[in-house]
Amino acid sequence: MGLDMSVYKVLDSDVIESFGAYADGKMYTTVLNALDLTGENTFFELFYWRKHNALHGLFADYAFNNFGIDTEDFNVCYMRIDSELLNEIEKQVLNDELVPRSGFFWGNADMVNVYREDDLEFVRKAREAIEQGYALYYHPWW
Repeated sequence: MGLDMSVYKVLDSDVIESFGAYADGKMYTTVLNALDLTGENTFFELFYWRKHNALHGLFADYAFNNFGIDTEDFNVCYMRIDSELLNEIEKQVLNDELVPRSGFFWGNADMVNVYREDDLEFVRKAREAIEQGYALYYHPWW
């Protein structure tokens, strides 16, 4: 058990965002409980982290600030990643602004420097995938 974190790339044309998450009585199709896809073989893991609690915290803060999704509910869901979020990730990584978080089975609090180069590689791969017509989704499981 622990904090497993993946980003999946899906051909944007194959995404049917019909399953959403509810917050404050509103439906948000950006944070999904499931991805409904057309076509086959369009769902690929782009990146994976294990117990990178600081980066998960950034994603959780984004989900809360933009969609009202509580941190405790931000688990086993799919949140679409856009260029704005990628820019924020890159900025925080480069400026050593990622804040370690604690949570049940979230791992050592000081994993920020361990993942620094991986995080920058992720941002590069993610931008390439978006340019190639993929939608990106962050998927935490803890």
